[in-house]
Amino acid sequence: MNIIDDYYLINKDINNVFLYYISNYDNIYKYEESDEYGVFLFQYREDYIKKIDQYNHYALNEDDCTNSNFRIYECQKGRCEITQGYARCGSDQLLNCSKEDCVIVNNVYDELICNESNYEKAFVENEEFKICILINEEEGYEFRQVPVDNESFHIYTYYTNYNNDFYKLYISYQNGNILRLSTSKGNYYETLNQNDDYENKKMIICNDKKDDPKCYITNKSGYYYNTIGDESQKLLKCNQEDDYICETPETIENGYFYNPENTDVIKCFDDKCEYYNPGNSCSNENYDEIIVESNAKYYCHNNQKYTIGSDDKYYSISDINAEDIYPNLSEGNDIILIKVSPYSITQYIKESGEGWYK
Repeated sequence: MNIIDDYYLINKDINNVFLYYISNYDNIYKYEESDEYGVFLFQYREDYIKKIDQYNHYALNEDDCTNSNFRIYECQKGRCEITQGYARCGSDQLLNCSKEDCVIVNNVYDELICNESNYEKAFVENEEFKICILINEEEGYEFRQVPVDNESFHIYTYYTNYNNDFYKLYISYQNGNILRLSTSKGNYYETLNQNDDYENKKMIICNDKKDDPKCYITNKSGYYYNTIGDESQKLLKCNQEDDYICETPETIENGYFYNPENTDVIKCFDDKCEYYNPGNSCSNENYDEIIVESNAKYYCHNNQKYTIGSDDKYYSISDINAEDIYPNLSEGNDIILIKVSPYSITQYIKESGEGWYK
């Protein structure tokens, strides 16, 4: 096996595929986990799966374009999942990739008419990469060009039908070489299409139903974890009463954060935030934590669950070490006060031998 220094996929098992950078020093291999985020084209070779350089003018040259040995993967923090989409092959060809295979697209769709029979189809015309989408009931179907630039991604959405406000979401990646359908759960604070005013951003919520992916726009306040973009993998606070603007808080408190749209819970500690997997019942193991039961969120206190309402509520916790920082607590001789708000649970004040303080 002839490995050159590059990124490769490594299968730990069928559900765990990871991206590694492998260095070859005289046939001694060094493996480094990658934290890259994005959608990439990979080539299946006899002994390994190699990442294709997406910064080339095209994803592939025409001579390298084949039906079977390429796949598209979405990677987040080094963990990768196979997905479906399009990849450019030279100036006028595309690969249409499912999870099972890739097929060369001849790019002849009813003389390039964007209509109901061609929507969701991508093609290349005069070296321009385009996709046919449904804008809305009034505007109908329209071609949208995939930009060729150094931006990491562009968002494209379209209605799935005229009768509701559900969308599907396509995302293009660097240099417009790859265009993929979003089939994973995510929150996207972005403009709907590249022709829209960049300042007119929306919070787009997508489900993770692989066979029926749907997205919708929310205007509900709360905390969200942005999936992609300049603020990717960061906490966003969205305010319904402020023209629905979402911003990263200047100071990130320690605690639990959530929104009314889904059961997501985000745990922040020491300026780092990540998704948290809450329990579904109150017990000694999850006291003074958030739980999710029957898709509703509750606060656990003294083995009792309390509804999280529209007003702030306060709970005192005794026998706690005041040197600790909520939500990482240990036993001690002090008291802390917890503030349970509509969209967050944080420490309010603490008490020790020197008195109460925030």
